[in-house]
Amino acid sequence: MSQIGTIIALIATGWGALVLFYLGPGTARVRTTEAWSYVAISLLALGALFVPGAREPAAIVFVAAFALVLLIWGKERPSNDHELVYVVADERDAIRGRTNYRNSPPEQIYLFRLMARSRTAAESSSTICATSTSCGSIPASTTRSRPTAPP
Repeated sequence: MSQIGTIIALIATGWGALVLFYLGPGTARVRTTEAWSYVAISLLALGALFVPGAREPAAIVFVAAFALVLLIWGKERPSNDHELVYVVADERDAIRGRTNYRNSPPEQIYLFRLMARSRTAAESSSTICATSTSCGSIPASTTRSRPTAPP
């Protein structure tokens, strides 16, 4: 087996262990066991590839284990059900208010610093505000439940 093939097989082993650790079935302990078992089986199979009489069975074991990882990875579908919320605030409000008082559910805060002249910063702020308000929409259920003014 060439050095490049060995490197590719080691990368595939690491990737497969991560797939099993994050996407494998079971609890965290079971997934950890699956990942380490996959690493052990893959490394034994890779080591056996250098033994002349065991090359073919070792290659079959490695390919079969990797095929199982690909099967688990292929069943996973991306989840796009996360709510996007724009919070346009200064640093003190966004960081202090969100981290101290809103712990359930935990929120992720990303701070994007603007390093610009005051005119450019004002233009960027207005663009951010316009974008954030245009992204939202009023659900149909709210618009129907609003009382209408008499004619």
